[in-house]
Amino acid sequence: MLDKRAVILVREQREILARRAKALCTWKVIVPAVLFLMFWVFYEWVFELPHAFQKAFAPGDLLLFSALVLMEVTVETDSHMARTEMGGWMPQLIRGFAVCVLVAFGVLKYHVIIIEPHLMEKSGPESAHVLKKMSEYALLNCMVALFAIAYSIRAFSTAAEQETAEWVRRLARE
Repeated sequence: MLDKRAVILVREQREILARRAKALCTWKVIVPAVLFLMFWVFYEWVFELPHAFQKAFAPGDLLLFSALVLMEVTVETDSHMARTEMGGWMPQLIRGFAVCVLVAFGVLKYHVIIIEPHLMEKSGPESAHVLKKMSEYALLNCMVALFAIAYSIRAFSTAAEQETAEWVRRLARE
């Protein structure tokens, strides 16, 4: 059983870890995601570009963001995630997924560069097809980014919980 001093130390440690997890999520995940959303806002309402959603998100920049976030979170939380119910295979799986996302970024970016000029055509089947394809790419990019954000928040909070539990166990042994 922990004495009163130990309970206070545990609370302080928990607060420190919670602040660290919050800072990691905020500056490595949330702020960059909000900046990407601002591109769409600027394209749509400031620059008044046609097909702003597609132009903002179809080129795949969110895929690059997602891959980097996923790589970062697996590096930051690898030792803690190995002790969860998912074991050590989850960070490896996420890293593999991040590499696939990087490859998809390259392919998608190149394809959007090739097809985007067809959006300049005011009408016609080619323009409609390109708009549909770019809409699909934009939605895919947004879904992958949302997954990366959700996974990183979960991984950072799990790592903080694991670190707190480990710290409590060490303190109880002393």
